[in-house]
Order: sequence, then structure tokens, then C-alpha cells
Amino acid sequence: MSFDLDGFKQINDQRGHAAGDDVLRAVGRAIRGTVREIDVAARLGGDEFAVLLPDNRARPPERAVERVRGAIMDALSREGWPVTISIGAVTVQQREIAVDEMIRVSDKLMYSVKNHGKNALKHELHAPAPVG
Repeated sequence: MSFDLDGFKQINDQRGHAAGDDVLRAVGRAIRGTVREIDVAARLGGDEFAVLLPDNRARPPERAVERVRGAIMDALSREGWPVTISIGAVTVQQREIAVDEMIRVSDKLMYSVKNHGKNALKHELHAPAPVG
């Protein structure tokens, strides 16, 4: 999944970069407290993040994404930050896909959310392209 913090620029502009750093730290703590050891979370830059949830067959992927989203929103709410999250999530059913391709697809979905009102999740199944 890729996600972007809606309203983050206003925090930096109105409250300063130290406040923006506090928001980023709160998001990082929320992610760390939610993901499993095998999951990979990264800040891609600015206020954009990615979380890879490998081997998630035990539960519906939407539930795992919502768990991460809920933890982040709870942390932001507790701190009183007026920030929401736009998320693009992709479920990949093949092992032979590059991480950058997964991020590209989820990033595209995330920008679709941002262009249609923000503060939502768009999820898609990404099947392998037909050969031949």
C-alpha cells in the first residue's frame, strides 16, 4: 500500500516544520506498532509512505490495510493533528513482481483517491499480464 497524508502541507505552513516532524514521528510509531515482523514499511519522501504486507493469505488484505490506517488515524487524532490519509492498496497474486511495480500501482491508486476527494482507500487486485 502507498499512502499520503492529506493536510500535511498546511501543518508545515501554519505550525512549522517541527510540528510536521511530530506528525511524521506519530505516523512512524503507529505503523511500527501495527505491522508484523515480516512487513516492510518505509517513508518514500515528504509525507508519502509505503507498507508491504507479504504473505497475507490468512486474512483479507483490506482488513490489514484498515488496521494500519486505523492506527495512524488514532495516533493523529490523539495528538489533535487535522490530517487524514489517502491510500492506494494493491493485492498481488504472483511472486515474480518487482517491488517498484507494486509501489507504482499502489501509488497510482492513491493519487486516484487524492483526485476524488481524499481520505479514502482504493484497493485493487493486480493479476499477472497474459503472456503471448
